[in-house]
Parts: sequence; C-alpha cells; structure tokens
Amino acid sequence: MTIPYPGIMGGRLVSYTLFLCLMGMIAIFTTCCSNDNASVATASPGGIENEVASTFPQVNGPVFAMVSDGVNGVYLGGRFTRVGTMDRPYLAHIKEDGTVDPSWNPIPDGPVTALLVQNQAVYVGGSFLNMNSEERWRLAAVDRETGLLTEWNPRLGTANLVDVLASSGPVIYVGGVFELVNAVIIPGTGLRGEGRRNLAAVDTGTGLATPWNPNVPNGEVMALSIVGSVVYAGGSFDQVGVVGQDVIRFDLAAFDQGSGVATPWNPTVRGIDGDIVSALDLSGNFVYVGGRFRQIGGQARDNLAALDMESGLATNWNFPTNDAVSTFFDDGQRLYIGGLFTTIGGQPRGRLAAIDKTTRLLTPWNPNANGMVRTIVASNGKVFVGGDFTTIGGRPRSMFAVIDAETGLLLGSD
Repeated sequence: MTIPYPGIMGGRLVSYTLFLCLMGMIAIFTTCCSNDNASVATASPGGIENEVASTFPQVNGPVFAMVSDGVNGVYLGGRFTRVGTMDRPYLAHIKEDGTVDPSWNPIPDGPVTALLVQNQAVYVGGSFLNMNSEERWRLAAVDRETGLLTEWNPRLGTANLVDVLASSGPVIYVGGVFELVNAVIIPGTGLRGEGRRNLAAVDTGTGLATPWNPNVPNGEVMALSIVGSVVYAGGSFDQVGVVGQDVIRFDLAAFDQGSGVATPWNPTVRGIDGDIVSALDLSGNFVYVGGRFRQIGGQARDNLAALDMESGLATNWNFPTNDAVSTFFDDGQRLYIGGLFTTIGGQPRGRLAAIDKTTRLLTPWNPNANGMVRTIVASNGKVFVGGDFTTIGGRPRSMFAVIDAETGLLLGSD
C-alpha cells in the first residue's frame, strides 16, 4: 500500500507522520514572551471572572503530543526549542498555573511525537537517539516529578519514529515505523534484536519486548486504543499478521491481546487520494475513528465515523468533515476533535470541534485555530491544544493554547 502524502529523502519513502514532522520545521516561529507572567482576567467555565496567575506560554515550534500530568497541567512534546521564556528542546511540562516547570527538563536530541503517563513515569517516543545525553533509541522513560532518566530502554532499531503509545497493566504498546525492539549492534554483523514490524508490546519494568507480535509488515501504525482483551490499531497499512496468519486489513485492525492474532473485526477503510486512520477512541459500544478516508464500515463517511465495536459496521452517527481529522480527546461528556478541517457536519469549525456524546449533536464550541491541531487534552474546565497554528479565534497563540471548555474562549492570552 502506498503511504498517503509521503515525503522523499534520498530516493526513499518517508512515513506520513515523519514527513509532517519535517515539514513542521517550516512553521517554527519566534514569539515575543515579554508578557508571559502578566495577570489577566479570563472567564471561568461558570462564567465568573477569575484571575489567572500567568498567561499560558507560547511555543516556537509545532507541538505533536500532549498528555495530562494528573494535576491539571500537561506534558508536551514536539519540534520546538523554547516554551515561553525557557529553553526546552522538544519536551516540556506546563503546570496548572500556566508556568513552565523550571525543574523538569529532560533533553532528547530529536523531536518527540508520542507521550504517555503511567505511575511515576512519563514515557516518551519520537525520532531521537539520545535522552539526557544517554543512548535511547526512539523510546525513553523519565520521572514525572524530577525529569530524571530511568533505566527503561527498549531500543528500537531500523526505526523512523514512534507515533503512539498506549498502556494496559504492565505493558506499553508502541506504534510507529520500526522493525526491531531491544536492538543491539553486533560487530561484523550489524543490528540484531526482536523482530517487531511497526507495532510492539514492551514490559514496563524490564523494557524487553513481550512475545506479542501482531506484525504490521508495511506502512505505519498511528493510533492505538485498548479495551478488554482487544488492541485496536489504526494507521496506513493493508496487511497484518505473521506469515501463515496474515490477513488483509485496510488501515484499521483489532488484535487479541493475548495471542496478537487479528480478530475477524474488519471495517475496511477506503479513500480517494490515499487513506489513513490517525485517531481512535473507544467508548461504550462505539469505536470512533478519525483520519483521511471516504468510506468505512460499509458506508460513505468523510474522515470521521463511529463504528459498532462488535460488527465493525458504521453506525448512523455521521459528522463529515472537509479535511483530515488527526486527534481525539474524550472527557466522558464530549468528544473533542482536532485536525485540518474547516467544516464538520456542514457547520464551520476551524480545525477544532466538540460533539456532545449524550445528545449526539455538534456543540457551539468553536475556538477557530488557523492551522492544524494535532493533540488535545481536556482537564478541569480547560482544553489544551497543540499543533501548527499561530492564532486561536484571531488572537496570536503560537503552537499551544488553552481554551475554556464551555465558551471556546482563549484563556491566559496576552
């Protein structure tokens, strides 16, 4: 299967996500942060004016990944070098009050494209080779309080990058573009390790690959979600399974968590100018799917769909978008959606939207970003967004913004 919208480097195809990461270099801006500690009045979710201690910092390059810190702040990763007034190459922690954490400063040597918090660790994936000057091939774990590097070191070999991380119990699931886990260089022989094509499971304690090996031999795994004993994976691929158990699956598959064998669940994703699945969310009996496609689960659906978790068929939930969907965040009440689209369900929405999960209606929430939204986290009445944008609602915000969950108004703005 041809990966949609690929880049070319040295005559070789580069993954869709890596291509976007490289293109993101063009969008790096230097922003003035002289007012980063000014006090501003902002509307609370209940409409009462609250005093915010500081403006939320602007970022000088694209934000690719975010995850909640569990106390109303976020960790963010991307291709940036400064956050607010602080040097923060590729990785930073924004506290609840909007300040950049001065003591948390792990330093990878390349972009960060995936983040996951579990227990005391922040798991970090990307295209880096070192973290805090120690060898960490595309995967690392740092302490969530101190930022100190842990011993966890799965070492992905023959890899472009990590797109997504998910967890279940003592296992971290890794999706992206790679061929080896626990890779080592053997003199005179080259790279050797556990063969895992683009999807793997790694022990949270030892960093060793588990026996689980669903094998996605071509393309890229860009989205993961786990429920019960099933691992759902989306991306850009057309085949899954080891030799003898391989089956056709277009961009979306479900795997048994024990055996790694693909289940019969098979929605089949189709596009016109290429198709990808870049966002997944599991809720109730639904599998919400976002990406770039024109048909899924046997029905015409433009870039966004809800599938039946048992049958894989498209439900009557239908909010077509006019461009790609790249990310979801489910806060239990609303499904927040980000991407490149400017309309959803026939209504104007600038790359950000929210759908009420109870009424199944598009909400009026419309912050209006002027560039791609890649990642969303909602917490305590705030919606954190990251991507390639430079304005929200017409007001300058470089690559990272915090928005009122009810009004859609920008919070902590200069």
